[in-house]
Amino acid sequence: MKIRLVKWSRKSVWIEAVYGAISLCAIAATSLLPDILRLKGPCPLYTFTSYPCPACGTTRAWCAMSRLDIETALRMNPLGALLYVIALAWVMYAIIAVVFRTRLIRVEFTGRIELLAMRIGLPAVIIANWLWIAPAHHALWQEWKRQNAILPGQELTAGETEGSHVHP
Repeated sequence: MKIRLVKWSRKSVWIEAVYGAISLCAIAATSLLPDILRLKGPCPLYTFTSYPCPACGTTRAWCAMSRLDIETALRMNPLGALLYVIALAWVMYAIIAVVFRTRLIRVEFTGRIELLAMRIGLPAVIIANWLWIAPAHHALWQEWKRQNAILPGQELTAGETEGSHVHP
């Protein structure tokens, strides 16, 4: 692995600017919109497979991190909580790089072993995270189903349709 510092230029700073803007928008959305926790409808993947997706809980983890509730964020999705910290660090780096025109950090994977480690390591981390969250989210979904079961003769509130209850 090779870490280089490259000279600032309009052509080379686009990575920092674009990814910094995307990260800032995602952080702002989870910080400023508390209703984002009230996602409507059941998760389609969970509905069909009874398993949460590998990213299940990431939005809720980001919302918890924006409130500095680290324990909840780690319970919802540990990898999502880590990605929030990385995104926050990237935003700070991007602002410094773009505004102060500092040298830009570039990481290059040069060896075959490094590339192989990335190709195996990244999927392994995602799978480990999924294995961590799957049992917990299964229990959350079962509780959600019990709490949101519509009994025969029970009326839905205004604006709801069957199956449009709050996502856990």
